Parts: sequence; C-alpha cells; structure tokens
Amino acid sequence: MSKQKLAMVVGVIATLVLAFGGTASAQNDDDHGWTVSTFSEGPISFSIVAGTGPNQCPNLPDGVTVSGSATINHVVKTRTDRGGITHVVDRAESNGVATGNGNSYEYSYDNVVRAKNSQSDPDTIVGTMKDAFTLKLGHRTVLHNGFLANLTVGPGAPGGLGFYLLPIYAFGDPFAFPNGGGRCDPI
Repeated sequence: MSKQKLAMVVGVIATLVLAFGGTASAQNDDDHGWTVSTFSEGPISFSIVAGTGPNQCPNLPDGVTVSGSATINHVVKTRTDRGGITHVVDRAESNGVATGNGNSYEYSYDNVVRAKNSQSDPDTIVGTMKDAFTLKLGHRTVLHNGFLANLTVGPGAPGGLGFYLLPIYAFGDPFAFPNGGGRCDPI
C-alpha cells in the first residue's frame, strides 16, 4: 500500500476510533441526534509518477511526475441508535495545488465513509468508502479516478491487518486492489 493511501486509511481508522469513544474538536449536536466533530489531518506529501510499473500512473503522459502536499479536513457525524449500534459518517476533503514538470496543477480530493458497528462485534466497524481524486491543468482534467468499496476496520477485518477494502467499483486506475499499491490516486 502506498504511504499516502496508508495515511488515509490511518486517518479513517483514527476517525472511527474517535467516533467510537474518543474526542475531537468542535463537537456539537445537530437536530437529528448526530454528534458533529471536525479535525484536520496532514499535511500529507504525495507524488504521482507516470508509467506502467507498480505504484505508477498509466494515465499521465510519459515523463510526468506531479507532487504536492494535502491537508485533509474531516467532518464526522456519529450517533448511537436505540439498539446500541454506533453509526458514523466521515466526509474528508482537500483542495490545493501540486506541481510537476514546470506546471502548476489544481487537485481535488473527496472521501466519504459510512459505517457502523454491531452488537455481536462492537469493536469492528463495517460500511462503505467512496473516494475520488481529480487533477486539473488549467481547465483541462488530467486525471479523474476513484472507487466505491466495502470497508471493514478493526479486529474482525479479513487478513489480520486491522482494515480491509473490497472494491465494488473503480475507475481511472486509483490504486491496485486488494493491497492498495498507489497508482493514480495519491491521497
């Protein structure tokens, strides 16, 4: 798994840990029983390298490497239902500038996790992760990729790694499932 995607997964795990008993800044309750928290993660340095090898992006022109730094801002909503199940929605996004080969690019990153635990395994969280990354040079989209995956975080995750992503749909070669080697999605 790429360092950047690992950092994102660690961020999601931290988010879910916060949601299941920790604290975060700017907590308040909305009108529907959700507790809303915010936090920032980063900066996270990233690079996208053109090529067809492992951890390279085949969708960039030959010889291009784009590098940047992202601070990911999270808005986390949690609530516990009458059955004792904790639900969490984590929306994370980052927008900024990356550079490469003498050019200045704009990037946009968006990630949404919707998950919950269960009474039978309250320490394992299951749900979905939707992830998208766009890179623009001026008004031209250079890269657009993402995925929708089933997510398991905690001791009940397959493979014993503490987290597991099983893709439902992916486009634009974001990264190599199942192990997540970085490709065209650097965050």
